Amino acid sequence: MPGAQTTYYKTDYAYPCDSYINTLLGTYLVRKALQKTAEKYYSDEAEKLHQGSTLVTSQNYPQLHATYEKCIDRLKSSERWPLYVTNQLTGINALSIELRGEQMILISRQAVAQLSEEELLFVLGHELGHCQYGHIICHTVLGLLNDMNKASEVLGPLLTDTIEVPLVKWFHCSEFTADRAGLISCQSLQTAHDIFVKLGMNNACTDAYVHLKEVSSPHPLLQTRWEMLQKYANDVK
Repeated sequence: MPGAQTTYYKTDYAYPCDSYINTLLGTYLVRKALQKTAEKYYSDEAEKLHQGSTLVTSQNYPQLHATYEKCIDRLKSSERWPLYVTNQLTGINALSIELRGEQMILISRQAVAQLSEEELLFVLGHELGHCQYGHIICHTVLGLLNDMNKASEVLGPLLTDTIEVPLVKWFHCSEFTADRAGLISCQSLQTAHDIFVKLGMNNACTDAYVHLKEVSSPHPLLQTRWEMLQKYANDVK
């Protein structure tokens, strides 16, 4: 279990292999293909997620706004991506999207209503981490790679083969990076642990088949994320 609270801070908190995405996007062909894919297949979905959402300000959500500002300050962010509360996300949920060229963060009403300030710091910090390290475009496209017909149509077979496997691997890295941002924001391993449990983490999950599936899945297990975050916390004490 988490120990006593410690101050966690590191200017460059990215997980080591997260730099892969910068190299990938440095290729003009890949960048244009990913942008084209996102615009063609996910613009409507992004619009739906944004519908009925409310921009968070100091007037309509004063506590949430103050919590978000605290995240921005602790992560030393030079940008302030707009934060919206939305009805389109269910459960305790938040995500980062790009819509009409603008990046934004969406958080569910249930998360706002049920999470403590410390827990919101972790959740919002996690999403800010994705924004700070430019993860959004690849997160948008990643789902497409599960549909090889669409992927081949837009990206071409060769490009698909070139980026599919490393992109899935990178997605794991991007989650580890964002979790570090969440920890820096909330300054509490216990809070991070509590969030993972609320999201369904099972500490007893040792089934080999489950871990084998994790290798090919873009989503690392919550237990894996927790273990990686503990290692990071020990490294920066």
